[in-house]
Amino acid sequence: MALMDGVVGLLQNIAANITSLMISIIPIRFTVTRAAAIAHRTAITAADKLVVSVAALVSADVAIGGSLAHTTTYKSAYSPSNQFGPAGVSAIGSVGTAADANNTHCVDITVPQVVGAAFYEIFLSIDAAPLWVARVTEAQRAAGVKVTALGIVASPSAGVAAGDVRVAVVGTGAASNHVMYNFNNAYVTSGIIGVSCVGYELAMLDIYMYVADLRSAPSLVLAILFEDDAGIIYVQDTETILLLSGAIGTALYQIEHWIDCLGATKMYVLVDSIAGQNAACSIKVERC
Repeated sequence: MALMDGVVGLLQNIAANITSLMISIIPIRFTVTRAAAIAHRTAITAADKLVVSVAALVSADVAIGGSLAHTTTYKSAYSPSNQFGPAGVSAIGSVGTAADANNTHCVDITVPQVVGAAFYEIFLSIDAAPLWVARVTEAQRAAGVKVTALGIVASPSAGVAAGDVRVAVVGTGAASNHVMYNFNNAYVTSGIIGVSCVGYELAMLDIYMYVADLRSAPSLVLAILFEDDAGIIYVQDTETILLLSGAIGTALYQIEHWIDCLGATKMYVLVDSIAGQNAACSIKVERC
């Protein structure tokens, strides 16, 4: 009888251990609650980027004050930029210096203000795709500035009109058609209120794409930016949203996949590109 009691006790202990082990390995499902959706962006019809002018660049010959050659055709261009990168390159300007036998010429380039640009990359040389010669800040451009040597500017500069960049030397830097100028990376966040990520791990985008009709295919690319606790904003990724792409689930109203907040303090959802008949995009953000 005592033996039987011992066996029963042993079996009970084994059963208890197995039960404990099973409980420890069975995954626990937590309930995730999504916060109320934030109406982040409404009726966006254009990319959130600087816009570079494609109008013909205005430039003029100045006979003295520089080291440019006489009787020479110089090409010029500019690229408005901000902390994220350049917005592309303007139309190419062209001007010929006078045949006065003096290699003392400058070229005045009229650079129109691009709202939101922090600085402008300036190009001037005899090449079809002119070479980089200097970077000019918005404040320098507004006052009028002279490029006295490669990468060296003097501002304000006597005799240079506001909005003009007087170039006294030939550029030798990167060409205006270099790959880094081929794409517009000059995102603009001013006026956009970031969505708080504090206390949240994930965010989900509710995307509403409006078009007047379907005479042309709609398209939408979004850029996801995060702000850290020092107030610095970074580009995290771009998301191409599949719209009516020949597959089920590519509707004009859709929920984009979850995005990891990566410990950021704020998130910004910008439009990288948008197309379609009178296309407009609205974005709500859900967090958990």
